[in-house]
Amino acid sequence: RVDENSEIYNTYSTSNSAFEGKRDSSVFGAKKTLNNGLELSMEGQQAASKIEVSDTNIFGVSGNVNDQLALTAQFERGIVQDFDGTRYNRNAPSLGLSYVDKDKLKASLKAEARFDRADEDKRQYLVYAALEDKLTQDLTLFTKANVSNSKNTASGSTLASYKEFTLGAAYRPVNFDRLNLLTRYNYLQNDAPSQQVDIEDVEGYKAHILAAEAAFDLTDQWQIVEKFAVRIAEEKVSGFEFTRTQTWLMVHRLNYNINKDWQ
Repeated sequence: RVDENSEIYNTYSTSNSAFEGKRDSSVFGAKKTLNNGLELSMEGQQAASKIEVSDTNIFGVSGNVNDQLALTAQFERGIVQDFDGTRYNRNAPSLGLSYVDKDKLKASLKAEARFDRADEDKRQYLVYAALEDKLTQDLTLFTKANVSNSKNTASGSTLASYKEFTLGAAYRPVNFDRLNLLTRYNYLQNDAPSQQVDIEDVEGYKAHILAAEAAFDLTDQWQIVEKFAVRIAEEKVSGFEFTRTQTWLMVHRLNYNINKDWQ
């Protein structure tokens, strides 16, 4: 920490995965908070793995616009060298907004784009949105959307696509706090490159998931929890049509509170 408004930092990490192999990454950056509460940041990142080597600079600004609205913006510029010899000049802007209306409403929205310039340009975008609304003191509704798409702009082909939508509700009656009810519906569609999945011939996956959970306090020490979920999924393997599967889950749990530290 340089002073109460400024700091510099450095991190180093190493990891190992089946997809990337060993990956080493180092970051050096600085942050400064202005008098109006905005925080400016600048950092350099270097990373290396068996699939790519990258050198990136990231510039960001974040802070509260007012008591209810917050903003974050970031721009990334760097060079990526793929394992196949392809060299990309990468530019990636992102913008995020979040809104809070005390205990009534919470909302957030973030959009990102990535542009890779080379012999064959690539473009990727990601949009994330979430909303939580407390309809009454007992009932809360929430929804979430996560959508991304990657394209080869030279050929117009889609390299990867991902969609996820969630809708749920939570019922926690204040005047009868022994009971908690939760339910959620989730839709997932994933069309990923073959190297990102365990089975390389899988071209696409989509699923509908419905789950419900109830927790009831029998006494101050005993609690019973029931959960039920079903997933209807379809998976496409190269050369075949979609194959449908159904998966059911039931959980029956009994909790006992020994004291405030042990359950």
